Amino acid sequence: MKDTEKINTIRFYLEYFFKECTIYDNQDKGRRAHSFRIEGRGNLRLLTVAGEFLDNLTVSEIKTYLKEFQLSELLHKNAESRVMLTSDGLKVERI
Repeated sequence: MKDTEKINTIRFYLEYFFKECTIYDNQDKGRRAHSFRIEGRGNLRLLTVAGEFLDNLTVSEIKTYLKEFQLSELLHKNAESRVMLTSDGLKVERI
């Protein structure tokens, strides 16, 4: 599942929209996903990207998806939550 270019595309997107935050990421083998932890502004935000999302989309498609579905706005509005990014769409879970 690990595709460095696709993961870096998501990381760069997050770094652009969360400039004042620290972003950590790691492979989440238990979920077959890649997880990002965004810390800053007094909040914690989690993003989990499903393995099938990374497997099924190209880098260009991922960029388009992130922009069209306004992932950054969803993450800003849902502090202290986990946003799940899957091939079926976005889902928010309270943490």
